[in-house]
Amino acid sequence: MTTWQPPEFVAFTWHLDRDPATTQRIEVRFTAEGDGTVVELTHRDWHVFGEQAAEQRSYYSSGWEGVLGRYTGSTEL
Repeated sequence: MTTWQPPEFVAFTWHLDRDPATTQRIEVRFTAEGDGTVVELTHRDWHVFGEQAAEQRSYYSSGWEGVLGRYTGSTEL
């Protein structure tokens, strides 16, 4: 983990079973809004994939939606 600022922000490195040379940075910000929380995820450093950056990014577009979608409406971890 690179940054931990509860309850507003967390950032960490990410290379999910890949060569550490492809390490990226994930930043997640939590903002209270009404009775809920807005979650903003930023996935950075796509350039580490070189010519395959656009292809790799397309895989994660739906991937993060699926992961975060599991927490929508959840009050338990």
